[in-house]
Amino acid sequence: MVGFIQNWKRVVLNIFKKEYFCENLSQTKALGCKIASVLKRGSVVAMKGDLGAGKTSLSQSICFALGVDEKVAVNSPTFTIVNQYDGRYPINHIDFYRLSSIDEFYLTGLDELLYGDSVSIIEWADKFSVLVPESALWVYLEFVDINSRKISIEWSGENCDENVFDI
Repeated sequence: MVGFIQNWKRVVLNIFKKEYFCENLSQTKALGCKIASVLKRGSVVAMKGDLGAGKTSLSQSICFALGVDEKVAVNSPTFTIVNQYDGRYPINHIDFYRLSSIDEFYLTGLDELLYGDSVSIIEWADKFSVLVPESALWVYLEFVDINSRKISIEWSGENCDENVFDI
C-alpha cells in the first residue's frame, strides 16, 4: 500500500459589509472617493442598482479620485460597453446592461480587461455576476427618495481592505 500526505491549505476569507445613507450627490461622491482610496491594480468594483440609482455618478467620483482629469467626460458606457480612462492606473468602465450573453463578453475581449492590471468598474454587474471576480468590491445602490440613496458595500477575499468602511 502506497501512502501519501496531502497538504491542505485552509483559506479564510474576510467579508466586510456596511451600509451608507447618502442624502445627496455630494455624499455619494465622497463615498466614491473613499472607495477609490482602497483600489489598486487589478481591483474590480461591481455595481448593482436600478436605472438612475447613481451608478454612473459613483463611477465618475471613483475615476476622478483615481486621477482622471475632471475635464474628461466620464459617461455611462451603455452603448459602447466599455470606456477606458487614464488615471493613476488604467481604468475600464464597463457596462453589462447591453451584453446579450456570456459569449459576447468573451468575444468582445472584456475578459482580458477585467482580469488585467487595470482597475475595472462594472455597472449592471448583477446581469452576469458569474463573470465578476470573487474578490470584487460589490456596491448596491437603492433609491430612498429623489435625492437620497442607500448604498451597501460588500467586499470579500484576500485583498479586501476594511478601511473602506471607516467613513
